[in-house]
Amino acid sequence: MVDLTIRWVDKVRSGRMTETLLRILAKLALALETGMGRVLGRGRELALRASSLAVGWGNSQAYAWRYDEPYALALGLGRVTTALPGRVRNQNP
Repeated sequence: MVDLTIRWVDKVRSGRMTETLLRILAKLALALETGMGRVLGRGRELALRASSLAVGWGNSQAYAWRYDEPYALALGLGRVTTALPGRVRNQNP
């Protein structure tokens, strides 16, 4: 609806339509923020586990992994995308 409105008109003239679009955009922003927060949180858990394992195996530089936000985000996104419903996993070993 938002995309259609933006493509159809350059400026929204109706106050009611503006309010409706703002409510929709606020809800979308909250949903995206909440979702990315969960992804980053899960990624941080995975980064901490990977870091702990690598440090235990003698890689002292791996300690920094637990504070690397892009690394945590990548891990979180990788975990979320492999767990999406309907995603087909490779059945071959």
